Amino acid sequence: MISDIIKKYNIVLELVTEEDAQFIIDLRSGKRSTHISYTEPDILKQVSWIKQYKIREQNNLEYYFIVKDLDGNKWGTTRLYNFNNDRFEVGSWVFLDDSPAGIAIKGDIATREIAFEQLSFDICKFDVRKENKTVLKYHYGYKPLLVAEDELNFYFELNKQDFYKQRDKLIKILL
Repeated sequence: MISDIIKKYNIVLELVTEEDAQFIIDLRSGKRSTHISYTEPDILKQVSWIKQYKIREQNNLEYYFIVKDLDGNKWGTTRLYNFNNDRFEVGSWVFLDDSPAGIAIKGDIATREIAFEQLSFDICKFDVRKENKTVLKYHYGYKPLLVAEDELNFYFELNKQDFYKQRDKLIKILL
C-alpha cells in the first residue's frame, strides 16, 4: 500500500476520491482528450467508476492520482495499473492546457518512481497514440522498447535502469 499523499519535486500526488469526479470529466473532455480513451461526461458514471477503482486501490491493484501544485491547485492525473509479475502500466496522464511548465513531467516521473521503488516493479508498460507527437518525443527520450503497434497506438516497455538514466537528466533541468 502506498501513501494517500506523496510530495516530491515540488508537486503533490494525491489518490483520487469521489470529489475529483468533475475535475476528471473536465480534464478528459478538453482538447487534449483527442489522444486518450473516451470518458463519458456523466458525473454519476464517473463517481461510480471511482468507487470501483477505490476497491482496486484497497486491493493494491491500481493507483490513480490527482497531480497538484504545492498550493493545492489540481493540474492533471496519472495512474498505475495492470500489475503483472514484474510489470506495471502507466497511463491516464492528462493535464490542463495551462498547467505550469514541467508539472506533467514531474507527475510522470514521480508516478513511475512509486511503481519502481515502493511497489518493486522492474518494467513499465505504456502506450501512446501515434498522432501525439509531443508525448512520443518525450517518451522516446527514455529509449523504450517498442513491443507492438496497432492502427492508433504504439506500445512500449521501459526497464527501470533506462528510466533512471533519463530521469536524472530531466530532474536536473526541471529543478
